[in-house]
Amino acid sequence: MTQKFESSFEENGHIIYSFPETCVIMKCTIKELMALGFSQHKSGTLILIASTIVNEKTFCDLDKLSNEEIIKLLCGIKGIGRWSAEYTLLRGLGKTEILPGDDVAINKSVINLLKLRKNQILTGLKKLKRNGILMQD
Repeated sequence: MTQKFESSFEENGHIIYSFPETCVIMKCTIKELMALGFSQHKSGTLILIASTIVNEKTFCDLDKLSNEEIIKLLCGIKGIGRWSAEYTLLRGLGKTEILPGDDVAINKSVINLLKLRKNQILTGLKKLKRNGILMQD
């Protein structure tokens, strides 16, 4: 996607690609995004999210909202579920106290780290929060 929409700059003789601006994604067609490997559903969702960001001030005051309020806001966008909202909080907003609860890799890591059985994952996450490894909202 970054190469297709030429979102790049040069630094120290290397070409660095960045994610395209939302206004560029908003103008894409589903077919264009599907040609890049996105499913039809994900293509439509990307365009919808970009349009929402460009046309509304919905995301201007996210820092004033609680994590649950942000999750509710994001889940209100068609195609965004709780995992995507939690992942956005973690990776996009740097909220390290959030872990996508349904993330298979994270769950496996917690199970291995704390030597738990699969049915003990919630107990393990609570233990990590209690010990200050994960923060609470």
